[in-house]
Amino acid sequence: MSLRNEFITQTSKQLDYYIDFTDNILKHPVTNQIVTLTNEEAVTQSIKNLVLTNQGEWPFRPDIGCNIRRALFDHFGPFLIEDLTNAIRDTIRHSEPRANLLQVNIYEAEGQNSIGVNIIFTIINHTQPISLDLILKRVR
Repeated sequence: MSLRNEFITQTSKQLDYYIDFTDNILKHPVTNQIVTLTNEEAVTQSIKNLVLTNQGEWPFRPDIGCNIRRALFDHFGPFLIEDLTNAIRDTIRHSEPRANLLQVNIYEAEGQNSIGVNIIFTIINHTQPISLDLILKRVR
């Protein structure tokens, strides 16, 4: 006598498919459709936008953002590194559910008043880590 579970085969789970528009909302020259980003590119762009957005910058959404640009006027040291790491970690965990944050590295970049940020994360249901590097420079 055979059991029912012997006849059921395990199907492979399809990976989630994420899609976003680009920042500049350009039209594709051939298809005339709006250019989109998928999976890794979409989540990477979203994290970059979240980190570079100041809190209160989005209308009616004062909780979105990181306020990382204020750090360009502070003295670089261990307290600033810890503060920025926590701010970036909280922002990504609160506002980007498609990403699993692995590591945030803050370092003093070359140049005056520049801060380097390295964010390592994976996308939900993916195993390959993705690295995002940002250099923040003071413009005033």
